[in-house]
Amino acid sequence: MKGNTKEMYEFVSNYISKSDIYAASVIAKISAFIINYRYKTGMTQKEFAKFMGVTQGMISKWESAEYNFSVESIAQIAEKLGVTVDITFTPEQEYLANARINSHYRQDTPWAQVLSFVPKAPIPTDLNAVA
Repeated sequence: MKGNTKEMYEFVSNYISKSDIYAASVIAKISAFIINYRYKTGMTQKEFAKFMGVTQGMISKWESAEYNFSVESIAQIAEKLGVTVDITFTPEQEYLANARINSHYRQDTPWAQVLSFVPKAPIPTDLNAVA
């Protein structure tokens, strides 16, 4: 499907609620931050789990975005990692205007941050060519 974020958002929102879409986006950002943090510190999932005081299975859930973070769990993770959490409420039209999908790979996305720690490989600029 070609088009911008707004068009895809409108298409998907016919089947999934806006709140579900936004929740998935937030969970993906949290998961990407955790992966990024762990890679930067050079820890394995097992080492990171010990550091966080949770099981390796929980780290796996966090990193795969299979965990529905509560505000309390986010606060506990942030405290342990020595970071703060900032929640911004943005008008929907402004959010959509700022979230356009570019025809090239965006460096400011959560998964781009994660991939910055993975050995470099060519990243396709035309996602239709991958499918």
